[in-house]
Amino acid sequence: NMIASSNNELAKVILVEEFNGHLTEAVKRKIIQNASTWLLCYQLFYHDYITKAEFSNKTHISKNLAFYARLKREKFSFYKTES
Repeated sequence: NMIASSNNELAKVILVEEFNGHLTEAVKRKIIQNASTWLLCYQLFYHDYITKAEFSNKTHISKNLAFYARLKREKFSFYKTES
């Protein structure tokens, strides 16, 4: 909960990726509410925490929106776990 409330968006990306499926709705809401970087917003969009419209609205990305939608369709994540 401390990370979700912090301004450290990279830590939030790690939290979303490492604990995806285990985050409470309250923690998800807190992360989504304050998300502002394109990286965190993309990862939230990638995991269906936010819609494409929310991603666009939060990041102010409109011209390349189709590019990010394609990345999502291709299952591309900027976060890579060790295999």
